[in-house]
Amino acid sequence: IVSKGLDGIRELIREQQAKIRNLKAQDLTSQLIVELIASYEKIRRLVQTYKVEPDALLDYMDFLWKQGVYDKYDVGIELGLWLEGFYKMEPPGNPKLSKLENQLGLYYKNSGQHDEAERCYRKALEIRRRLAKKFPGAYEPELAEICCNMANLLSDMNRMKEAAEYYQETLKIYQRLSEENPVSDNEIHVADTLYNLGVFKRRQKDEKGARQYFEQALSLYENYPEMASSARRCRKKLLRSESSQGASNFLGSLGKRLAFKS
Repeated sequence: IVSKGLDGIRELIREQQAKIRNLKAQDLTSQLIVELIASYEKIRRLVQTYKVEPDALLDYMDFLWKQGVYDKYDVGIELGLWLEGFYKMEPPGNPKLSKLENQLGLYYKNSGQHDEAERCYRKALEIRRRLAKKFPGAYEPELAEICCNMANLLSDMNRMKEAAEYYQETLKIYQRLSEENPVSDNEIHVADTLYNLGVFKRRQKDEKGARQYFEQALSLYENYPEMASSARRCRKKLLRSESSQGASNFLGSLGKRLAFKS
């Protein structure tokens, strides 16, 4: 391999990437996922040995996360830490570093390492905010995504006031993007954020607030047939709200009757 030179190494990486694209074009089975990981591991060895094409490892991290390959999450963290060191050698404010820190934060959160996840998200936010000021159209969608991830993390850490601020920032960005460019993706992001706020309000025992957010989310989900499963999930949340309210009314009425009898 050494005799091939760096151009030869890059060609070997491209060959594996082509194989990966062909495999991903098929209906993924457990066997295909094993084959994909084997190809990604070949790329990993080449990248880390010869310090070329680091973005290929970011793609590997993204694949493991989206496929939910839980027994490989330690690999995702290892890849992320290696890439952190690599990207730090590049000019500050690298958009790829922001993407990496957001991805690494997801891995840390899933592994229960909340402090490390927060560290990564804050790094990602710092870079994305700076970029979004200069090029809002290009970077605001990813800024909103990171804000949402931070909100979910802070909610899990019971830092509810901070979480609420990040959820509202996420909603504000997506609503503005939807108004400026009313395509389905933007409006679906608004619906997803409203749903998350409903879940958040329910955790705070604010059933009225939760119901309002779930209703708003459902009204948007119902505009898109491809979001039928999200709409069903939203209806279940609303049915639970109705059940809880019915039980509360019944208990309140029972309490009044008992008080009257006594």
